[in-house]
This record gives sequence, C-alpha cells and structure tokens, in this order.
Amino acid sequence: MVVLWQSDSFEDMVGSMAGCGRGNLSVVTDFDRTLTTGKAIECHILVASSAEVEKEWREDAAELVEASRTPAEQTPEHLSGVGWWRRYNELLQKHGVQDHHIKRAVEKHPLPLFRPGVADFHEMCVAHKVSTVVISAGIHNVVEYVYEKELAHIPKPHIIANKIDACSVSHPADPITSRGKGVALQHATSEVTEALHARPITIVIGDKPNDSTAADLHPRRNCPDSPARLIKVGIINDMSRWDQFIESFDVVLDGHSEHCPFTYLKENVLSPLLSESLQETNSSAS
Repeated sequence: MVVLWQSDSFEDMVGSMAGCGRGNLSVVTDFDRTLTTGKAIECHILVASSAEVEKEWREDAAELVEASRTPAEQTPEHLSGVGWWRRYNELLQKHGVQDHHIKRAVEKHPLPLFRPGVADFHEMCVAHKVSTVVISAGIHNVVEYVYEKELAHIPKPHIIANKIDACSVSHPADPITSRGKGVALQHATSEVTEALHARPITIVIGDKPNDSTAADLHPRRNCPDSPARLIKVGIINDMSRWDQFIESFDVVLDGHSEHCPFTYLKENVLSPLLSESLQETNSSAS
C-alpha cells in the first residue's frame, strides 16, 4: 500500500481541482530520496566518495559525510546547514574538485538513481506543459548529469541547487539548505518565477517535513484574485519522522513501497488535474 495517510480534505481538494490543471499546473519537487529511491546515494555523498578525485579529498570529506548522516540536534553548529556548505566549499577549493570530476562520478555510478515511475510522471508533465522545478539542497551538477544519464529523452526541468563551478559552490556564503528552499525559490530566475506565477496550482513533493515549505513563498501567494493552491505530498523514507509528516503534508506515501509513489501521483493526482472533464477523470479511475 503506497498511501500511508491522507488528510480528511485531501480527496476533496484534488476533486475540486479536477480538470483545472491544464495550463494552470506546476510541480515543485525535491531530488535526493524523493525523485531518487529511498536508499539512493545522495548528491553530496556521491561527490564526496568519488574515486575520480584524489584520495585526500575523500578523507577530508568523510567528516562532512558523517555529519550529514547525524540527526540535526546532534550535529555541531559549524557542520550544520550553512556551516556545512562553507566547509564543503573550502574542501572543494583545496582539492580542486571540478565539474568534469562530478560528471564522471555520475557516469560511473553503477546503479540507477531515479525511482520507477519518475520517467512516466515527467513525460506526462512535459506532454501537458506542466512547469516542473527541482529544488534541492544537494548539488546542481549531480542533478543535471543524472537527468542526462537516466532520462536523456525528456527535457530537463528547471533545477535550483548548489552548483559547483571552478572548484567552488556558487554563492558559498548563502547556499541552499533544506531549511532555505522557500527563499531559494523566491530568488529563482525570472523564467522560473514567471512560470510559477502563471500557474496557480502547484504540487509540492518532498521526503522531509521542511520540503513542504518549499513553495510557501510561491510567486502567487499574495494574489488576491487567484492565490496559489498547494497540494503537499510527502514521501516518507524514515518512519521516525511520522508525526512531523502528518503535520506538514496533505498525503504521505511510502518511500519503500513496491508500488511506486510517482505512479500513484501520476494516476491519482496528476491525471485528474489534467483531465478535460470530470467524466474523463472518472473513466480513467475505473
């Protein structure tokens, strides 16, 4: 069973928007362990453990890898959030880690990263001109190269993440963290903000409670005539956060279910919103 919990209003919410998504729908989604599987290697660890860079890089980065696996309340302040990224940036510069190292690391990674069903979900979004934004506290280069490796036949979505360029993270003083995605979206390129502003309905998808706030600063949040309408979807990989998930999302899907969360979303959320009529929605459900 892929649906573990849904709010009392979830089905009515989706039903009230059925057929309203054509030309009005966007998707804002996390990357690591949301689009990728619940046990997939995360962006920063893939780079930190890469054999494409000198051994000393991996040794120095080990402390940061360990910090990223430690509960936030147990992590030293200098290795948490912005402090973590500042230290990561120092090590990138020290060891000369560049884009071509990252590209080779992704190309040589032996396992597929995307969840089953993600390709079909993206294909439906592209077919119906649904604007898709991937916003990640991970590494832009990794996200981009995973798309090129595994979903090369699909136009890449908008990607908002920390980009490594010339041995440095872009804007290292103000990196994107898991708690700062809303602000990052607010300061995205005009192409992204205009696409979202033109689409009042947004599906927000993530695997952490903080991800539910990624679109809280949606460009349409203050539009009096047609404010943003958000459907918040949590994909839970860590059951210890259960209480936070049901407080943060409208529906919670099992990140380890054999029934893919993105297949469920395509069939039960995306399809109804993009249907031409309630009749089409009902016939597809049957």
